[in-house]
Amino acid sequence: MNLIKEPNQLLEALKVHEKEIARLYEVYAETFPLYRTFWIELSKEEIEHANWIEELQTKNGNGSGDFLVERFPVAAIEYSINHVKDLVYKAEEADFQLIEALSEALHLEEALSESKYFEVWEGDSAETKRTLTSLARSSREHYQKVKEVWQENR
Repeated sequence: MNLIKEPNQLLEALKVHEKEIARLYEVYAETFPLYRTFWIELSKEEIEHANWIEELQTKNGNGSGDFLVERFPVAAIEYSINHVKDLVYKAEEADFQLIEALSEALHLEEALSESKYFEVWEGDSAETKRTLTSLARSSREHYQKVKEVWQENR
């Protein structure tokens, strides 16, 4: 098992990633007012994810007994953060279409789910396990929600 050398850097990157996705969904809400409620709901849930990660970050700093393993480099998360920022700029273009937003969101949510993005913690803390289970479940639910709307609009 490869323990991560800079756990706070990883946790901060994960938290920032969630906040950037929330920001993207807020832009989509403004761009597509007929789907505003859909995008705002997703955005709020992404902020909730960031808050959960922050709680784990605090517990990790307080010596919860859980530890972080390096499943993928922090640079990969930072790359994804930059990709999400690029998507925000793309969404502000005049000819940006709803199906493009849905496709981008679908790809993001699918990648989070398939990469098991939140499986970087190991340990026995029941609270950590509950939080990670909630994060994974919520990511799968996001994917399903976006997929349903994508299918309605393709």
